[in-house]
Amino acid sequence: MAQWHGDLDAAAAIFEHAYELHRETELYSSGVYDIALIGLRWDRDGFRTPVPLREVDRTSGPWARVALCVATGRIAEADRLIGLELAARQPAVWTTYGKLTMLAHLVADIGAEHHARDLISRLTPIAHCIATIGHVGLVGPVALAVARLHHLLGETTAALAQLAVATELARRTDGLPSLRRCQALAMTINGAIDVPPGVATVTTART
Repeated sequence: MAQWHGDLDAAAAIFEHAYELHRETELYSSGVYDIALIGLRWDRDGFRTPVPLREVDRTSGPWARVALCVATGRIAEADRLIGLELAARQPAVWTTYGKLTMLAHLVADIGAEHHARDLISRLTPIAHCIATIGHVGLVGPVALAVARLHHLLGETTAALAQLAVATELARRTDGLPSLRRCQALAMTINGAIDVPPGVATVTTART
């Protein structure tokens, strides 16, 4: 909740405390602390800096490798790893939709249009939701990621419709980092065209 409302320093401190408590009980595993930090990194700077991992495992490892490639400009390798992740079709588990949402943002970041349609298809049914990875990772409104993919494909009407969903969700629940991202995307794609009311007012939203 601290992360969602924009208190990222408090969120980092809470995750750190939880990590230490789990270590004391010897119950900690599966890389959830690293997933939490990857989510925080998304809200801090959008994966523009590398994310050091404490416990690389099969849960957190793939996410971190893609984010690291994007942060260090290795676009071809990021593209390849995203393709591998999307091709590994498995039943949905607690990390699935948070991972797909994160991958959608990374696809938009590197301009990998050939992955966009698959992710739009898989994420649109839950576009009204907030992307989380269990109780530890947060990647913002799913609709924001879908909007970015539509924008990448030049589908402005669909992008604005999804952006309106994300904006309303972020504003209604005081998701300030997500609201700022919605504002930035609105400024990018609005231009001189008519936009839905929910999007048109985002530029005057509280930040």
